[in-house]
Amino acid sequence: MINDTLFVQQSLTDNLFYLRTIRDFTVNIELSLPVKYQNYIDTARDFRKRCDEYLKKVLTLSNNTLLTAFWDTGIFITPYTLSTELLTEKLFGIDLDTILTEEEEKLNTVENNPTTTQDQLIVIEQLNNDAIILATNFFDYVSSILNGILIQEVFSYSYPLFYNFMLREIGLYISDLKRINEKTSIDPIFVLKYESRYSLSMKNIAQFISGLADPAQEAIIQKSRKFEQQFDELLDKYSQSNLDPTFQIELSQIAFTTVQEFQDFLETIIKKVLDKELYFIVEPLFWDNLFTFILYFNYLLQGVIYDVEKV
Repeated sequence: MINDTLFVQQSLTDNLFYLRTIRDFTVNIELSLPVKYQNYIDTARDFRKRCDEYLKKVLTLSNNTLLTAFWDTGIFITPYTLSTELLTEKLFGIDLDTILTEEEEKLNTVENNPTTTQDQLIVIEQLNNDAIILATNFFDYVSSILNGILIQEVFSYSYPLFYNFMLREIGLYISDLKRINEKTSIDPIFVLKYESRYSLSMKNIAQFISGLADPAQEAIIQKSRKFEQQFDELLDKYSQSNLDPTFQIELSQIAFTTVQEFQDFLETIIKKVLDKELYFIVEPLFWDNLFTFILYFNYLLQGVIYDVEKV
């Protein structure tokens, strides 16, 4: 069982990360659907509005409560989040709540865990329950679009692979929030499965880079395909893994090195997009969103998020 302190910190961490993730997913959905699917587009905007409302609540709860060690992971907002939001607004004529990002940048964190109160625990548990409902509804919404795409009743400029990516990540959010509300602690099996699923996410991100790049950017395409192969090999290792602690640590170290290199690769891409040196057929915010997933996996491997030292 996790204690009240971990309950608070893990709840805030999950909600700050995944609510913004859903928010960014809605941008891609809206921009990838033709105007004939106005109902789906309106629903995406409604989800974004609800995510913004919940994020504001989480920011209020996180101020002077969230640990600096968690904030410094960079998984909530990156140095490029605001810039990619503004460029996405400029290029696609979409209205995003950039003020919310500016407010999040000013969040006050703490070095040590503050004392929890019963009122705080009640409020956060209710927020988790509300977020589970929101995420479940979003999961069903994305599933509906994906099913329509697969039976050729809906057209999207986005890949079916990305809709599957969204479903997997939101599924992780829902299951983790339920675990937190039940105050269930992390076990080795959970960590191993989580790392394996994130290795698949990294492979998918590499596929998105090669698939959405300008065909003239051969070096980027080839490098992304190399990462795709590396993460595929990593997935094989996770599928053959056992619960031996030494083996798990070795595997995490291999993954950590690969993820760090992949992080540097995507960060370079984002910088070049913002400097108008690279072009992709997708909104700039898309890459910042995926960049946070790499950062998340990076620190998951180090045990930062779950208070378990590994690497």
